[in-house]
Parts: sequence; structure tokens; C-alpha cells
Amino acid sequence: IKTDNVIIKKSTQKNEESKPSSSSPSSSQTTYVVYLYPNGGTGISEGQKFEYMGSASIEKFPTVSNGNCNLDGWHVGSSTSATIIRQYVDYAENGKKLYANWNCSSTPTPSSNGNKILLIAGHSYLPYCNYDTNECRGKDKISGYDETNETRIFVQEIKRQLIEIGYPSNRIDIANELLGENFNDTSTSKSLYIEILKRDNGDTNNLSKINFSNYIYAIEIHFNSYNGTAYGTSTLCANGECGKAANINDEIRASVQSILQTKDRGRSSQSTMDFKFLKNKGIPLTYLETEFYDNPTAMKKFKDNESQVALAVAKCIKKYYP
Repeated sequence: IKTDNVIIKKSTQKNEESKPSSSSPSSSQTTYVVYLYPNGGTGISEGQKFEYMGSASIEKFPTVSNGNCNLDGWHVGSSTSATIIRQYVDYAENGKKLYANWNCSSTPTPSSNGNKILLIAGHSYLPYCNYDTNECRGKDKISGYDETNETRIFVQEIKRQLIEIGYPSNRIDIANELLGENFNDTSTSKSLYIEILKRDNGDTNNLSKINFSNYIYAIEIHFNSYNGTAYGTSTLCANGECGKAANINDEIRASVQSILQTKDRGRSSQSTMDFKFLKNKGIPLTYLETEFYDNPTAMKKFKDNESQVALAVAKCIKKYYP
């Protein structure tokens, strides 16, 4: 569908480490990706994407910024302002007209967040991960490695290395622990992703335990999987936009690749719910796919060098967020 310089397409692409964008684990609604083609203005990239979830309310649209232009979010109806750039479409399934205001006359408000770092271990254990079965991971049949276990080991090692190189321990938090997980008890497992899903269904009990205004940067740890022979390191950027995290993303990926002598898989343009959530909080995120956990050879090399890799990640964090 193309209306007023906007194209809507159904999103059908599935990535190796994809997460559903639905507002609840039981949703079967179609996800649409809205491609904006601006009429003008500085700092707006053509083809910039914003996802609309068919089952979600209009308020689910993210508020984002790009260069010196602000997008104030999505609204039902038609914009009447003559002083701003605007794009709008007729949303085919419910007949509602949506519009977003691009204001290129003001500079986006800089983040006023605190000075802490948030480490996030991806995935979780049963029964908690049953809230979304894509979140569950078990031991891989080929390699014997468990992604959920490996993300927690690596996150704790990154924290240890940060402290070793002089980073103040009171500036480092692990999101899973703040949400109530005890790393020595898998029955207590928690993940930021699941808590965001629970919030969208009205349960904010655990998510409210994290004061996101404390954080200037976050790194989320994952391990990829494919066919047992694939290998390499990648980072993800929401809709292809790393923003403030672009340089640290590239440096962390290059550091990991150099130590492991593995394939540099570059930046993926995949968008995740965690990425969108933190972006709306003003927190740059590095989403690191460290290595392929279903490849026994690649994982052995990683485990043999895990402390070195964690140290390299820690040094990058200290460099960019001293």
C-alpha cells in the first residue's frame, strides 16, 4: 500500500535470533512495517522503518528522533499543522488514518539519564520462559551448550572484568538480578524481554524494580544458532539505526572477532522489543551475538578465551562510558 509517500508492507522476514514483536505471546495479529519517505527536512533518512503491531493501540508507536528532526509519535486522524512535515496513511485493516509529525526546527532533547551501565543476559529458563516459548533455550543437541546458561556466565564475567580495570562496582547492574533472578537458582530466572511482554499485558511488578533513568548504556548478551557449523560475531541495531551506540557496537564486535579469529558478521538491521524499549528510554544498546552456541568448535574457542573476550568488552565500555 502506498499513500502520501508512505509504503506499508507485511513483515515476513525471520532472522536466526528473531523475537516476536507482538504485544502479547498469544497474539496472532500481522505486524506491519511502515516505511517513511519524507517530503523534506534535514536529518531524516529515507526508508526509515517503524513497526506497527496490528493488535496494539496507537500509543504503541515509538517516539524517536533522527538527527535534528523529531518524530512525535503516531496519532489517529489527520494533522492540521502547516508548520511541520507530516506523513500519514490509511491503515487498511481498521480504516483508521494515522499520522506522525516530523519537526525539523528543534534539536532532540539530550538524555538526562544517570551514569550507570546495565548488563543484560538474554533468554531464561522454564517455567518462566513459557510466557513466550521463543525465549526458552535448552542444551543444543550438537554442541551441548545452553545459550541461557552461557549468557549468564558471560555477563557476570564482563562485570568482573569491569571491576578489575577500575570501573566502580556501584555503576554496574545486571538487569536479570534487578528483576529478581538468583543466578544460582534457575527457577528464579528473569529476562528483560519477558518483563516487557508482561508489562504490555498490564503486569509491571518486576519491571518497575529497574529505574531506567539511572542508565547511560546497556549491553545485552546472546549467542546465535543456525546449523551447527555457522560461526561469527554480530551486533544488532534497531531498524538499522545504532544511533549513539554505533561506534561502541562496531568496536566491541571487532574486539571479539579479533580475539576469537571468527567471522565478522557485521551489524544486523533486525529490531527487537528490548531495543525499542531501551531506545524510548534514551539508553543506547549493544545487542551482541557473541558466537554460535550450536557450533562446538566455535564455542570451545570462545570458552577457552572467555575472560579475554569479557575484558575486551569491558575496556570498550570504559572507553566510551568512563
